[in-house]
Amino acid sequence: MPNTWSDYLMEETRNALHDGFVGADGFLHMKNINGNFGTICLENLMDGKLLIQDKRTDVEYCYTSADELIMDGWAID
Repeated sequence: MPNTWSDYLMEETRNALHDGFVGADGFLHMKNINGNFGTICLENLMDGKLLIQDKRTDVEYCYTSADELIMDGWAID
């Protein structure tokens, strides 16, 4: 699936994943180019786990790298 996010947003996503940036609720909120939304919890980020849980369906998506996650259409929301 080709990625349509801007270079800036992709870089900001890499930075947020690397820095473990989360909101006050303890989650990094994500969006996908297919219209889905998900979260990564702080605990998983601190453990180096790139595990996104879909907000609507609770399906989990696990990635081995930030680049893999971004190429699958995810970015910070």
